[in-house]
Formats: sequence, structure tokens, C-alpha cells
Amino acid sequence: MWVDGKAIAPSLPLPPGVFTFLDLRQSGSALIKSGFHSVQIYIPRHALNVIAGEAGSRRIDELHLRPGVGVNDAVVLGLGQSLLPAFERPEEVNQLFIDHVTHALGLHVAHAYSGIEVKQGPAKGGLASWQEKRVKELLDTNLSGDISLEALACECRISTRHFSRAFRQSVGMPPHRWLLRRRVEKARGLLRESKLTMSEIAAVCSFADQSHFTRVFSRITGVSPSAWRRQTQGPATRIDS
Repeated sequence: MWVDGKAIAPSLPLPPGVFTFLDLRQSGSALIKSGFHSVQIYIPRHALNVIAGEAGSRRIDELHLRPGVGVNDAVVLGLGQSLLPAFERPEEVNQLFIDHVTHALGLHVAHAYSGIEVKQGPAKGGLASWQEKRVKELLDTNLSGDISLEALACECRISTRHFSRAFRQSVGMPPHRWLLRRRVEKARGLLRESKLTMSEIAAVCSFADQSHFTRVFSRITGVSPSAWRRQTQGPATRIDS
């Protein structure tokens, strides 16, 4: 690999699971002799400095990483692997989940490779009652998840980092998981009280399709939507003429 025209990394194959770093203020190039799969993630410098500011630390000018050199980092690997379903079934992924992963990645990189101290303790007290109510109202009207963590935090008048921790403290799970459970809760009502088909309920509850609806519903409730409908509606009553 070369950076600004200078060779900076040995020509050795990178083992699976490692990550490499490149500062985009520099010009990088590499000679790739065989195919491989990789995930490229761009972290804006502004995002790192926002994290530093929230931690009461200095601006982040440099990361303690050598460009092109493979780094073994279990946290980066785990976060990267959590994105794989988004590549396999992008229609099922919402903005809240992507924000959750990328925000966690930014926090980790800032903490592990810039030298700043990012406290990871639990948020004190969680969200205020008005904040929790407002966020749940917003999520209820955006069951598709097409709303950002930043927008939710802005409604609460707190930082994104504080919001993510406070929401989990108050609700017991991150926003994207609460949203999935809210979709399932709405689906339960429709299964019990309506005659809509499975595909119609999937659409109303903002699932990508019936298959996505069935997988999520079954994972959360332990039974399929059709089985849950039969259990709650009971056996059909025959009316003789």
C-alpha cells in the first residue's frame, strides 16, 4: 500500500477479521492481487470531534493507527459483522439500526485510538417522562424507522450519545429494538381484531414483506403470526342454517 506516493505497509495478505485505517486527507492506493470481501466505513472527523466534545476532551487531530496495517479489534469486528444482514437484506434495515451501529463504532474508535477518555457508565436517571413520551410518539408515527438518532435526541434537547444511553436506561433496550417490538405489538392487535391477511398486516406494520414479518414476530413472541392468530381467536364457530 502507498500513501501520498510512499510505500507504508508490507505486501502481506491481511488475515480475515482485521481492519485497516486510512486518513482521507491523504491519497492512498493499493495493489490487490486477489478478490476478497470487505466493509468500508467512513467516519467524519466532525463526528469524532463531537464525541470528544461531549466527553469534555480536546479535538481529535490524529488517530493512533498506521495506515494500511491490519489491526485485530474484537469490537470493530463485532460491529462490522452486525451489519452483514443489512447487506444481505437491505430492505429490512432501518435508519435507527444503522445509526446505533455507526455511533457505537465512532465511540469505540475515539476512545481506543485517539487517547481521549470516553466514560461508558450508565446514564443517570434515564430520560425525563416528557422526553420518553415524546420519543415514543415519534417512533409510533415512524414505524418504518426512517428517523435518525440525532433527530430523536434533538427532540429531547440532549446529545445523541446521552440520548442513546438514557433511552436504554429508561426502556431497557436501544430505540431500534423498541421499534421492532412496537411493530409486533401493533401486529398482534391486527391479528386478533382484523381479518387482514399476513401480507397486509406486514405492510401496515412497516415490515419489508411477509417473510420479514414472520421472522421478527416469531423471534419476539416464540410463535408464528398464523399460530398466534389461531391461539387468540380460538376455534371457528359453525353456524347451521
